[in-house]
Amino acid sequence: MDLHVLTDKYPFWRFFKEISGIPRGSGNCDAISDYIVNFAKERGLRYRKDKSNNVIVFKEASDDCTNDRTVMLQSHLDMVAVKRKDKIKDLKKEGIDLFIDGDFLKADGTSLGADDGIGVAYALEVLDDREMSHPAIEAVFTTDEEIGMLGAEALDTSDLKSSFILNIDSEDEGVFTAGCAGTTICSISFVPELEKTKGNCFKIYFNDLTGGHSGIEIDKHRGNAYRLLGRLILRLNRSGADVRYINVGGGGKDNAIAESCEAEILTGIGSGEFEKLFCEESEKIKDAYFLSDPDMKINLVNNGFSEMKEAFSEADSKKLTALLTQLPDGVVRMFGDTTLMTETSLNLGIVNACKDFVDMSICLRSNVDSQREYLKDLLEDMVDRIDADISFGPETQIWNYRKDSLLRDIITDVYEKVSGKKGEVNVIHAGVECGFFTKKMPDTDCVSFGPRIDEIHTWNEKLSISSAEMYCEIIRETLKQLST
Repeated sequence: MDLHVLTDKYPFWRFFKEISGIPRGSGNCDAISDYIVNFAKERGLRYRKDKSNNVIVFKEASDDCTNDRTVMLQSHLDMVAVKRKDKIKDLKKEGIDLFIDGDFLKADGTSLGADDGIGVAYALEVLDDREMSHPAIEAVFTTDEEIGMLGAEALDTSDLKSSFILNIDSEDEGVFTAGCAGTTICSISFVPELEKTKGNCFKIYFNDLTGGHSGIEIDKHRGNAYRLLGRLILRLNRSGADVRYINVGGGGKDNAIAESCEAEILTGIGSGEFEKLFCEESEKIKDAYFLSDPDMKINLVNNGFSEMKEAFSEADSKKLTALLTQLPDGVVRMFGDTTLMTETSLNLGIVNACKDFVDMSICLRSNVDSQREYLKDLLEDMVDRIDADISFGPETQIWNYRKDSLLRDIITDVYEKVSGKKGEVNVIHAGVECGFFTKKMPDTDCVSFGPRIDEIHTWNEKLSISSAEMYCEIIRETLKQLST
């Protein structure tokens, strides 16, 4: 089935197809931003574009609107542009190739970009439609959401009048988000003292931990490869191994639970004795995490004896182990009455250690500002005491849950009438752009929602066609009710 057969009843499909032909990976938003500007010009709509390539398009209320409300339709222009290893396509210069598979829209060997192309397409349909009932519209298209919500942070909202925000950037059908956590990236560093040391050299590998998104899966208490490396080294040292670090790494992202890492180390005990201790302690770790990380592998490679190997000093090896093991990590506090949700957490996502530097990155999340500030103070105090450097930033904003929300009441009621099912209202521990908008525009009533999208940020990403079309009806009806 060709995509064009869907466009007669639901014009947003045409816009989705058009923007899919434009390369728009994060950091590459010039062309898609220009597309939105040209779209506005062709329809005689007022628009504003800023230095960050954010675009705002303004549309007056429909003739049948009986109030002076203004509603923001908010989505982001960029996508996570990834492809299958064998796919030949330059995603910096080429768009994606769409195809239909049953009820799903997919891309051939690449990510689909329904996050957040579908939100952009919905907004373009509203701006294009001359028959739809709606209040005054401010369609806000931001950039670089996927790499830190940079566009939303930079956007000047001083001329915006919206009292309601429809953030169309969620991917769970039937779920309406009404609050989110704020994040702070914490960077810890020190320059290690090195010593020429003799001993047996080994490479340690942690692989195939379950991992996951630190805002979504942190409450699953899965193993963090860097933390478990610290645990292993601590236990080996308690048994007399005298481990010195040569380097530690493994990549990762600060907002992802580390699923792998590796370390090159030197030990002052015999290789046979060390290998025996390593096997004992690694088995204890795997046993402790057999439910959350059943596929975890901890391997050891013997790199032989060295007479004069440059390694961290004993003091700085202990300092790095202390940072890996003693800094708070994982869920710090839950909240809620009947259904508990994560309120505050930390995730050690990146560690890079070599002879020139040690750098660590922690993603701190909280739905409560005072908790976030307390943890920043706590981290700073702990790091100061072991003589390392610490800094904070970038930071995203907390979106506080509103006890009373007309928009939330309207859209959940519309969802129930259209779908025949009751919607779920939640507060998430991840971050969304709503935090920046509600910080800059504190009186706005905001809801984040969207149709079903599976496996986002992967080349298996797929969008449910029936869900997308149902949400188009929900948006139309919600705007109609807001216009009366």
